[in-house]
Amino acid sequence: MAKIYYFAYGSNMLSERLQARCKSARAVSIGSVEGHSLAFSKKSRDGSGKATLAPSEEADSRVYGVLFELDAEELTDLDGFEGVGLGYERHNEFAVQTEGGIVTAAVYLGSDDHLDAAQRPYDWYHELVLAGAKQNQLPLDYVEKLSDVASSVDTKTKRNNAAAGVGAVEKGERSA
Repeated sequence: MAKIYYFAYGSNMLSERLQARCKSARAVSIGSVEGHSLAFSKKSRDGSGKATLAPSEEADSRVYGVLFELDAEELTDLDGFEGVGLGYERHNEFAVQTEGGIVTAAVYLGSDDHLDAAQRPYDWYHELVLAGAKQNQLPLDYVEKLSDVASSVDTKTKRNNAAAGVGAVEKGERSA
């Protein structure tokens, strides 16, 4: 079975979340992308902002994330979860820096026509991103920077409950 690399920088950094979507997903390394910043500017159908990588002119701009290996055939399933054609585009030849050197990985980026800098993530989505960053031990200063991102309270109980597994992950428990 062919394997591919996938670079997660948003809520899919949380292993349980990605493995619920792609059973074969296995975290292999922390990765980073220079010349970009993390933005929650991808307009979502739920009215919030989701994560994307934004090109940046800042000298020290870098986004950290998690490099996963997964079965290539699961990428089509992930396309559906990520909303390819509905606000995200998959890029298959994205350069990611790891301790072992540069790796080419698939990554999802917000489509230009679905970006709005005024967007904010919902609180539960922001918590999923933070939980994934902590779980994978991204650099502490980067995690602190993520913590400072402003979020909006999601008043829809059903969506909010969908993120209930975050607390269990932060306590070191496995979610179902």
